[in-house]
Amino acid sequence: MRLIQLSLCCFFMVLLSCQNNNLISGKVYGAQNQALDSVKVLVNGTDIYTYSNEKGYFKINTNGLSDELLFDKSEYKLKFEKLNEKSVDLKIKLQPKL
Repeated sequence: MRLIQLSLCCFFMVLLSCQNNNLISGKVYGAQNQALDSVKVLVNGTDIYTYSNEKGYFKINTNGLSDELLFDKSEYKLKFEKLNEKSVDLKIKLQPKL
């Protein structure tokens, strides 16, 4: 009986820890709808980041730490994107700096 209780406790602990893992993916475009590579995608307020690949695609795990992503590329304006439960496959368009 005690083994069953311990197993259930471990199961629920793992389940709860997995709930905060939010994998966000998407594609980053420029003003002319071209794919942008090497865009830094940062979970705002943390040190978690990744870069978009040569086709503009990215994947990042927010770990439930923030509800906002920051997109940064030197020739473009910074873009902040609020996240919600529908933020799964984002399409992000960056505007060039003037």
